[in-house]
Amino acid sequence: MSKSNYEKYAEVKQQELLHKERNLLQAISCLRRRRKFASLQCIDSAIDFVADLYDLSIDEVKRAMDGEEYWCI
Repeated sequence: MSKSNYEKYAEVKQQELLHKERNLLQAISCLRRRRKFASLQCIDSAIDFVADLYDLSIDEVKRAMDGEEYWCI
């Protein structure tokens, strides 16, 4: 039985979202590690960059860095 166009689209979209999620988690992890050693201005710039890159608010990125589980809509 062949897959419908919707099923094909869903599979592709799921892989894209998983890839994006993994990269976002890596970015958040990197920000957490660097927060210990970098200046406040440097971290704020990095947070702003990650927020713009993933279309999130700065508050969402900061909450994610603090470890809140349900921070992204």
